Amino acid sequence: MTKSSEENKRNSRKKQDPFIVGFLAGGFGSAISETFTIPFDTAKVRMMLHGMTGKYATVTKALKTIRVEQGTSQLWKGLTSACMQQFVFSGSKLALYEPMRNALCSSEEEIKNTPLLKKIAAGGVGGGIA
Repeated sequence: MTKSSEENKRNSRKKQDPFIVGFLAGGFGSAISETFTIPFDTAKVRMMLHGMTGKYATVTKALKTIRVEQGTSQLWKGLTSACMQQFVFSGSKLALYEPMRNALCSSEEEIKNTPLLKKIAAGGVGGGIA
């Protein structure tokens, strides 16, 4: 391999699309966090359905009841669809932030030192689109 082809390969790896990187980073990060929090969401839903009395009075009682009566795997029921939703939603939010921020700024200098109001607007628009 020649020196220039090695350099081109190295440069092509450095030039990654920020939209793709943001989408993947946001998507994977939120999917991983969903994996850890879905048992609590499951307990919350059961508490809402059955009322916060008896065996579903607290989160710990609800988690224990579900585990004992239906098995531990039921705490993660629906994980696939929840992760897909989080991947698309959070990935889109994170990926859209930078292009929205850049569209609101008028110069390279302003992009480097973006005012807080424009950052909030970019986040709101990106989240609204997602």
